[in-house]
Amino acid sequence: MAFTQTRDHRGVFGRKRIAYGTYTMTAVTTGELETGLELVETIHFTPVAAAIQAAGEVVLDETLPVSGPLTIVGISGATGHWFAIGR
Repeated sequence: MAFTQTRDHRGVFGRKRIAYGTYTMTAVTTGELETGLELVETIHFTPVAAAIQAAGEVVLDETLPVSGPLTIVGISGATGHWFAIGR
């Protein structure tokens, strides 16, 4: 019963900062995602399993732009990649 994530990279793209990593929702349907960005202006989620894609994607439960950890909601067992852009 855990939400886990990685932040694989954080860098600069033009005048924006980017960060990306992975997420796994094991026996939970919500989690707090730490991007490492001061302010997230956009975020994209890509599920990695066909069964998860068929059942629905993970979604952000926040209004953008947002600072701090991001609350995401999905189905138990969801895994995938995330990519955030901001400052």
